[in-house]
Amino acid sequence: MPHSKSYNVKTVFVCDDHALFRDGEVAFLERYSDEFSLVGVASDGVEALSGITATEPDIVLLDLNIPLKNGMEVLRELRRTGSLPLVIVMTSYNDRTLLRKAKAAGANAYLLKDSSYDLLLETIRNVKEGMFLNNGEVSDAEELSEADKFKQLIRLTEREQELVREIIKGVSTPQIAERLFISENTVKNHRKNIYRKLSVSTVQELILCCKDHGLLD
Repeated sequence: MPHSKSYNVKTVFVCDDHALFRDGEVAFLERYSDEFSLVGVASDGVEALSGITATEPDIVLLDLNIPLKNGMEVLRELRRTGSLPLVIVMTSYNDRTLLRKAKAAGANAYLLKDSSYDLLLETIRNVKEGMFLNNGEVSDAEELSEADKFKQLIRLTEREQELVREIIKGVSTPQIAERLFISENTVKNHRKNIYRKLSVSTVQELILCCKDHGLLD
């Protein structure tokens, strides 16, 4: 049966590992089925990535503290593949650093889990590209710190971040290959790509770059 306000319908995907909270979100969305269409639910990051890719929702309600892949990893993976929808991050932590990281990873809104359903409804209705909603308050997406802008620009993969951590610890190429179960040639290729992305040529420059831009925070 078609929705009475089909021109206004937004598809929503829910990801939360706590069944009680997840069921509450689902029940809430069902109350507004003339306005929002629930297209999928997930209880972990792997399931979320698969479901979001399959359903291509307009909006994702994403808990940051989920198993297998956490919410930040889900955001980064979606951004890497170019299929990042509008994402409302849901968390219990009123933490400025976490908020900045979510923003830098590609989230469009940051909402505390103890917020009212009225605020959740308002956030879903108002979230859009180019703006960032922090518990209902609007701020320009351009307000990212210089470090966050740099991190968005260079986009180190999870594997590259692993290598950077090993390199700056002084671990040798053969040891990195052994630790990460990859070939030495793969390590060398990753190292080349990392140096090119960061415009550095030595380990010392790499360390300074990571410190200056908080790349491994």
